[in-house]
Amino acid sequence: MNIHFPLITFKKKMIVDDFRFAKLWIKSRLKKKHEGKLVLKAKLMEKGICSELAEESIKDAFLDESEITICKKAISKLQEKKLDSQQVIAKLHRLGFSSTVIKNALQ
Repeated sequence: MNIHFPLITFKKKMIVDDFRFAKLWIKSRLKKKHEGKLVLKAKLMEKGICSELAEESIKDAFLDESEITICKKAISKLQEKKLDSQQVIAKLHRLGFSSTVIKNALQ
């Protein structure tokens, strides 16, 4: 049995739409957690979304709110935990924010 035929049929009927799934997953995820593009991409790829599609859906999701704004929210949350600046920066890196984004968010 050819597995591509049912998949094409599902895609035509919009039952399987990776891009839509990725966009909705990112928006939902960002409401709960303040994560950067690097972590979001890795998590999408763990879910079977290809690299290019993950990047495109992340880019689309960040049209509404910049990564710097999300990083600032993460900083506020981390400062409530009374972490020193080095601990905050290390945690932001683990949350998937680049050094450039962190630097801009801290200014």
